[in-house]
Amino acid sequence: MPAALTRNLTLLFLLVIPSVAIAAAKTDAATVAAPGWQTVVTDYANAPSFLIAVDKKEQQLRIFERKSPLVKVAEYTITTGQNHGDKLVEGDMKTPEGVYFVVKYINSGLDYALYGTEAYPLNYPNPVDRLRKKTGYGIWIHGKGIPLVPYDSNGCVGMNNQDILKFKERSLIGQPVTLALAVLEPTPDKAAEKSATSAMLTAKVADWARAWSNRSAEMFDFYDQNAYSLAQGQSFSSFRAQKEQLFKALPWIKTTVSDVQALEGPGYWVTWFNQNYEAPNLKSWGTRRLYWQPDAQGQLRIVGMEWIKNFKSPELYADAGSKNPQAAVSDAAPVMSATAPQSAPFTQVTVKPVQQPATAVQVAAAEPTEQKNNAASSAVRNAQPDSSATKLTQDQQEIDKMLAAEAREFIDKWKFAWKTQNLDLYMRCYADKAMQDARKGKNWITSQKKDLWTRVKIVKLDLSDIQIETTNSGLKATMLQTYQDSTGYSDTGRKTLHLEFDKAWHIVREEWSAVN
Repeated sequence: MPAALTRNLTLLFLLVIPSVAIAAAKTDAATVAAPGWQTVVTDYANAPSFLIAVDKKEQQLRIFERKSPLVKVAEYTITTGQNHGDKLVEGDMKTPEGVYFVVKYINSGLDYALYGTEAYPLNYPNPVDRLRKKTGYGIWIHGKGIPLVPYDSNGCVGMNNQDILKFKERSLIGQPVTLALAVLEPTPDKAAEKSATSAMLTAKVADWARAWSNRSAEMFDFYDQNAYSLAQGQSFSSFRAQKEQLFKALPWIKTTVSDVQALEGPGYWVTWFNQNYEAPNLKSWGTRRLYWQPDAQGQLRIVGMEWIKNFKSPELYADAGSKNPQAAVSDAAPVMSATAPQSAPFTQVTVKPVQQPATAVQVAAAEPTEQKNNAASSAVRNAQPDSSATKLTQDQQEIDKMLAAEAREFIDKWKFAWKTQNLDLYMRCYADKAMQDARKGKNWITSQKKDLWTRVKIVKLDLSDIQIETTNSGLKATMLQTYQDSTGYSDTGRKTLHLEFDKAWHIVREEWSAVN
């Protein structure tokens, strides 16, 4: 048969297929998804007592609870990304695959058709996603105000409103979620393998905490240095140097962990637990997550961390018949550190310590840390009077050095984003409530910069005479700023940045005044 006639008959055949048949064909094709991660849900000593498992192939969300053993207690129809396979880049319309955690609960301000009445954002991208250079954000489990259609979301997990409303019976903040191509029943071999790996990681967590408490260099052996640098956006050498400074400055440290839980992801494991930290200068508690991945020798090592301060992780219910675990609801969602290209450090930075008594000195927290030099940035120090005034002075000097380094790194990142007109990176430097002269709020600042940067290019941006001082709420940075753009406009002025710390440094107020 001639090729032209074949094409014409094919087109005619397609035109007469009923629309219902076309929709069915689309759905059938969608079930043959791209190769992806297939998770196995099974019970073991440190398996989570509550788990949400999403099966993208079957378009099902399943809830598992420990009822001796971990069993499926509910199943709901869902819709996931329009395109198939693991999410790799922003806008690819794919639902990611891996282990994630619910970070927030939203029940207002939602577009009803798209998101229904409530939503639960997840912590995508997690540290392993960043290590694998995945991009994107805003992956939620949410309701839908319109009927579900398979494979219809932009990457989120959509549910019927009447189904997601049943979640109100549980506190989901902090609970684990697996997003996978398929959720499989365990084989005896796979169950035994998971149990052994979980037990080994639980022991590693205990040894890691012990090395930390002993202020021992053995703590650093638990990390994959290169992978950690990529996942955290912080060189491992600076992380280690910061820790070693604290080990020398502090006479004792006590780190304890409880309710250690473990879950396997695609090529990695996650352990999470409640952590208490005590030292002479600080007491803190919260949820720690450690992400483990095999190194070149096949040994599981830490490649990334997350810390949620003042948040109690859902408890581990290992006993038969235990009731469903309840997580403490927190408004504070985990915020991932932004990875930014590093420009050369400024050479002229002066740190002015706050003028307060030695017993209530504003410092950065000695622990915990995931982002750049967080050990010097998140709490008010409640130091007890030391018998040696010299010791207090030395400790303060160490803290001032860390504050100076931390401020310098932040300003470098901010300057780089501004000079290269990288709007996304630039806005990550600002708090939601930020004020930039007369502009109030992050949305306003974003709109103004987006409009300006489409019309002009920055020709010159120099910062000099940078001075940093601590305040009751964070840090204040002042500097001399010289600016010139492609329109010929130029100015010189004194720029002041007021910084506050909430899991990372952010600008809350920015001021500028002209200098002749």
